[in-house]
Amino acid sequence: QARQLPPFQLKDGDRVAFLGDTLIERMQEFNHLELRLTTAWPKRNIIFRNIGWSGDTPRGISRAGLSLLQAGREPADEGWKQLQKQIEMVKPTVVFLGYGMASSFEWSPPKFLEEMQALIEVIRKTAGKETRIVILSPLRHEKLGGAFPNPTKHNIELLAYSETLRTVAKENGAHFVDLFAEPKAKHPPLTQNGIHAHDDGYRHIAADICRQLKVPTHPRLATPQANALREIIRRKNKLFFDRSRPQNMA
Repeated sequence: QARQLPPFQLKDGDRVAFLGDTLIERMQEFNHLELRLTTAWPKRNIIFRNIGWSGDTPRGISRAGLSLLQAGREPADEGWKQLQKQIEMVKPTVVFLGYGMASSFEWSPPKFLEEMQALIEVIRKTAGKETRIVILSPLRHEKLGGAFPNPTKHNIELLAYSETLRTVAKENGAHFVDLFAEPKAKHPPLTQNGIHAHDDGYRHIAADICRQLKVPTHPRLATPQANALREIIRRKNKLFFDRSRPQNMA
């Protein structure tokens, strides 16, 4: 029987890592989730680091380019090694995992489950067994019409990945956030192409994540001061991005 998880909160001194595919990498440009988490506990000293990577899987396939080896000559597991190095560098106490969309195009839920389990084991071995984990499902593929493809088949596949993640969360004592479920109320599209969120989409997603985790909402979240803070967060994240992902390894 799964143990009851304590309510989610960030503690003074926490180091939060955002890790995943495009859903996570693009968060550092829009920063609505980090803004909400920062202002929910404004008097606590919390560090946030985004090590997401577009098109990535839990095995870190997109990260082979971090290697000092010549492109195209890296060993098959080089991305996995680099992913582990990044986790060790950040040393998180809390990890948000946002995988599934990129992996869904490979269509292998059993392999995905194995990769997610291996990643969680590495996180807890590297960062500590008490590391708290939040697992985000992939987004639902929106039906935008026009020249965009019909998402019906893809959503069947994404549902399978979402349910796999729900199982992984339950078995590993992690919080699960369902971003795939059908919205209860109509709203404008959250994505620019059906699968990649835009600014308003990330604002909506951040609110949904915090609602499901019962994160307090700061009363001045929509003020100019909050927008100024979000810009500072964006600049901070770019500094870390340029440090952790140099364009030229030389």
